[in-house]
Amino acid sequence: METGDELRFDRGKETPERLKGQLSRLVGMTAVQLRRVAGNALGAVGARKDHFVALAALAEFGPASQAALSDRTRIYKSDLVAVLNDLADGGWVRRAPDPVDRRRNVITLTDSGERRLAELDRVLADVNEHVMAPLDHDERRQLFALLGRVNAHLDTPPGPAAPEPTGSHPFRRSGGAVDGTSRAVALRIAHGASATERDEAGTRTTRSPLVARAPQCESGRASGHGRGQGWGNRPEVRGFSPVSAQLPPQEKEHVR
Repeated sequence: METGDELRFDRGKETPERLKGQLSRLVGMTAVQLRRVAGNALGAVGARKDHFVALAALAEFGPASQAALSDRTRIYKSDLVAVLNDLADGGWVRRAPDPVDRRRNVITLTDSGERRLAELDRVLADVNEHVMAPLDHDERRQLFALLGRVNAHLDTPPGPAAPEPTGSHPFRRSGGAVDGTSRAVALRIAHGASATERDEAGTRTTRSPLVARAPQCESGRASGHGRGQGWGNRPEVRGFSPVSAQLPPQEKEHVR
C-alpha cells in the first residue's frame, strides 16, 4: 500500500511544476488518502465501507430486495451478497422471503443493526474531523459544496453538438447546397489531385450533374494497385467514368 509520503501532492522541488497544476492528480491522490484513513478506522471495529453504506440505505429507505438495495447503494449485486452475509452473521440485518414474491428475499435492518450503524456513524465522524482538521467550519462547508458542484457537473452529459452554420462548408454555396464542380473537386482531393488542380477547379462554378458513385472492381474492392493510383487514374475499371467526363466540355480542361 502506498504510504502517506508517496501520496503527498506537492513534494517541493521534487514535483514538476506541470504536475502541481493538475487538479485531477490532486483530487485523486487526496481521495486515496481519504479511503485509507476511513478504511483503517472502520477496520479497527471489524467493519468495511460497504457495511456502512448498506446499513445507511436500509435505515433511511426501509426494507428492500437485494436488487433494489444494489441500485440504491451502487454496490454490485455479486459483491452485495458477501456484504449481506457479513451483516446477517453479525445479526445486523435479517433476510426473509418476500411475501409478495417468494422467489426473492427482503432485507430488513434489525435493532442490533441500528446500534451498529450508530457506532459506525461515530467512527466516520472522527475520520471527517481528522481529515478536515486544517479547515475551519465555514471552509469545510464551502469545500464540501464546491466538490459537490464539480461532481454534479461531471455527471451531466454534454449537450447536442451545434448545427453547422449555413455556408461554412468549404464546398457549399451560400444556400447550403453542394454544387457539381464542388463535388468534383472533393472527389479529386480524396484521390490525389494536385494542389494546383484543386485551386483552379475550386474557383469555378458550373451546373454539372452529380458525380458518379465511386467505382468498384470485379472483386468488390476499390480500384488502384499502388500508392497514388486512385479511382480517377483508373478509367478502364468497369462501369467507371472519370470526373472530367461528368462536366461540360468547356470545363474539362480545368479538372484534368
